[in-house]
Amino acid sequence: MRLRRTESNQGNGRLAAMLPAVMALLLPGFAWASVVVNPYADVDWAAFEQHRANLHTHTTQSDGEGDPDVVIDTYHQLGYTILALTDHNRCTYPWQNWGRDPDALGMLAIAGNEPSRHHHLNSFFIAYETASTVFEQTVEEIAAAGGLAHINHPGRYWNLTGGEVPADALAGYVNWLNTYDILLGIEVINSFNRYPHDRVLWDALLSEMMPDRPVWGFSNDDMHALILAGLSYNVFLLPALTEADVREAMLKGQFYFCYIRTFNAADAPNTPTITAIDHDAGAGIIAISAVSSGAPLPDEDYQWISDGNVVHIGPVLNYRTTPGIGRYVRAELIGTGGTTFTNPFGFGGNGILRVDISPPAAADEGARWLVQGEPTWRESGEEIELPPGEYAVMFRPISGWLAPDPITVQVFSDLTTVVGEAEGAVYVFAPGHRLPAAGWGVRTALAIIIALCAGAWALRGGKCAPRRQ
Repeated sequence: MRLRRTESNQGNGRLAAMLPAVMALLLPGFAWASVVVNPYADVDWAAFEQHRANLHTHTTQSDGEGDPDVVIDTYHQLGYTILALTDHNRCTYPWQNWGRDPDALGMLAIAGNEPSRHHHLNSFFIAYETASTVFEQTVEEIAAAGGLAHINHPGRYWNLTGGEVPADALAGYVNWLNTYDILLGIEVINSFNRYPHDRVLWDALLSEMMPDRPVWGFSNDDMHALILAGLSYNVFLLPALTEADVREAMLKGQFYFCYIRTFNAADAPNTPTITAIDHDAGAGIIAISAVSSGAPLPDEDYQWISDGNVVHIGPVLNYRTTPGIGRYVRAELIGTGGTTFTNPFGFGGNGILRVDISPPAAADEGARWLVQGEPTWRESGEEIELPPGEYAVMFRPISGWLAPDPITVQVFSDLTTVVGEAEGAVYVFAPGHRLPAAGWGVRTALAIIIALCAGAWALRGGKCAPRRQ
């Protein structure tokens, strides 16, 4: 936890004495939402490469119609640079066994498998085969071998009930995802969007699990017939085309995914390509830029979704002022040929702030603390629930004691921040110290605001708010 003392001006003790009444009259409370999950935070959009990937692919080594070399050539011709051959219960790898060199093709071959003797999933980055018939055992084997995995086409195994995911199905996926870190997410799009209710499941999982446990979304062809190649894909954002970079991006959700609604792989240019995602934490804004059909995507074709509902239309989202946003938000970009999906952004839950005043004698004689924007003085040891963010803690002056200077504290999602003696919450015994008489008037109240805004606080948008570091 990070705590920093603010610099104070002489007389701030008297300012603090007037603070509750002044703040209640002149300053509205502010809401502070904080992004704690941003899968694109490390992307340099000007320098990173965008690589199209299919992570669910079948050949004649299981039930696909194309030999491995034919399948590889098909995706190479479609412009893919990342490909995992994931035959049922078989690892079709390395490509050289079928006369194809990924380096010569400018592609990255990912070792994969689709264990299929239970709920299907894909393993990645390991030459893995198993006879396991138990999902949990298979995942544990993949983890032990150093692999990663995602859950395949979950919508195959259940149907919506009243428009919602059955409670037992949702609970099962939540349990798997919470138990196994290597399960990175689910196929939201399988083949030509065969299971559209998987999007309902994804939103239900995100509503339940974000931001503590992100669930990344994937889109794959699950290709068995060559005619259906190139309809559903992921776009990885990478500094370079290496297995290490792809693995890291997969772990971080550093990719977006697409499907072509027209069932024509030639419509990929008419499916939005994201060119930038910018986050302004101070303003509470996420902005997306994309192109489709050779032109910027129209503003009305950006949709922001939270808790399964569209909460905003347009490329720029203010997540602090937009109603209906829960613990996450994701975007869908609608092109004339296809739809592009971002991975979710997660918002932190509230944290707890507790201030322990010392020495106890000062607390016994009326020493109290408050958070800016609140009219209530609080006792030593009292806790308050706050959204994540930076706050100014002020201390009430009392006769016979010198009050501590204001302290700037950082409140974190789902954690308790404790401010105590080490952070400066200490009154100093001063028998000759007496409080001035009351009755300063409105002009003095305004002077308080100006002084505070010049010190521990700052003016933003005409309002007084905590100064951010």
